[in-house]
Amino acid sequence: MSSDHLSVTDTDEQKVEVLSNFFASVYTDISDDVLPVLEPRSLSYKMEEIKINTELVEKLLYDLKPSKSAGPDRPDRTIHVH
Repeated sequence: MSSDHLSVTDTDEQKVEVLSNFFASVYTDISDDVLPVLEPRSLSYKMEEIKINTELVEKLLYDLKPSKSAGPDRPDRTIHVH
């Protein structure tokens, strides 16, 4: 769809044809058989080791504020405290 091919569509069928042609021109069919080759990257920092223990999890759960919204994963503070 380029600027030199501007036209007005009158019917739903014409609109479907224009949109179909446009999306067909930009859609890339990705094969599951062939994975892309990624170039190696150098990182400017090293991620620290993550340490998780029972005491840390208990403290974080206990410190949840019941007046705050739960968020997308919906941890309910009242379930964990009682």
